[in-house]
This record gives sequence, structure tokens and C-alpha cells, in this order.
Amino acid sequence: MNTFMSIHQDALLGTLATFDRVIFKGYLTGLFPSGAFGRYLSKQGVLLKDFGQHVSQATQALKAHLQQLAKEAGRP
Repeated sequence: MNTFMSIHQDALLGTLATFDRVIFKGYLTGLFPSGAFGRYLSKQGVLLKDFGQHVSQATQALKAHLQQLAKEAGRP
């Protein structure tokens, strides 16, 4: 079986190897300064009780934008 790399070896400059995926377990609060989440919500004008709705709306907006970019690029 010919792999992509063996078929296109003349055009390749190199390869990258990374983890397939990374799973974090626990809390990632050490990555953010104290109060950063509250400041983000405040700047966005989102109450903590409305965070779930905010995330859903942001996800849908991001998804629509990415789908539009894919469509413009002729990608599925």
C-alpha cells in the first residue's frame, strides 16, 4: 500500500509529529489569572446565569463562520 508520504515524497520538505489528541482531566484554573473568567463575562455583558446560552450562541456563530469559509474555499 502506498502512503501519502511515499507517493508525494519529492514534494515534501518534512513532516510534523504530534499527539493525536490531548485529554485534560481536572481543573485548568492555573492557566488563567484569578478573576479572568469574571472579567471576560463582564466585558461581554453576560451574567453568570446566562453563560450556557452565551456559549451556545458563540458556538453557533463560530460554526456558521467556519462553514462559510469552507464553502468559499470549495471544501465540504
